[in-house]
Amino acid sequence: MSHQDSLEIALLDYFKCSARAQVILPDLWEPEDDRFVLQAAYRLQKALETKQIPTVRDEADLEMLLSFVDQKLKLGTTRLFVSDECCAHGGWFEMHLNRKAQALSDIARPLYKLKAAWERVQAAMAADRALERIRS
Repeated sequence: MSHQDSLEIALLDYFKCSARAQVILPDLWEPEDDRFVLQAAYRLQKALETKQIPTVRDEADLEMLLSFVDQKLKLGTTRLFVSDECCAHGGWFEMHLNRKAQALSDIARPLYKLKAAWERVQAAMAADRALERIRS
């Protein structure tokens, strides 16, 4: 498989993830959320509808939204120590999400997959550029 094939595969995956993210975006935000977050969500929704390569602004909006989701998830997360006398350390810590945070985590998963897919596209493009430099 050539690097060009890798780029094509990465782009196809990105657009597949983009379609899934577009569907869930309206379910992530509440009217009382920060207006900058709501604006970023709206802009990203419109950008995903165009089915184009994301702009720098789209990337920034996605980062802002994921940061906001992460903050909300932290608020709904509890760290508990599970005691176990058979464990050499006496037990371990587990993270537990409350119901609201678990629901948010499930809904937001396509956004995290979208970010990972775009990072694969960027890596494939960088590989193509490097190959062009080496071959010229």
